[in-house]
Amino acid sequence: MPNVGRIRRLRRIRQSTPDATLSRLIRPTAVAERRPDKAFTPHPAINA
Repeated sequence: MPNVGRIRRLRRIRQSTPDATLSRLIRPTAVAERRPDKAFTPHPAINA
C-alpha cells in the first residue's frame, strides 16, 4: 500500500504546520497525481 507512507507524512506535517500551509502543500500534489490518471485512462486501445 504506497498510500500508507503518504498518509503518515501528512500527519507529521499537520503537527508542525498550520492549516494554511498544509492546504498549499497538499493541493499541488493532488493535482499532479490526478493528471497522469487522466492522461492514461482515456486510451484503452494502448493497453489492449
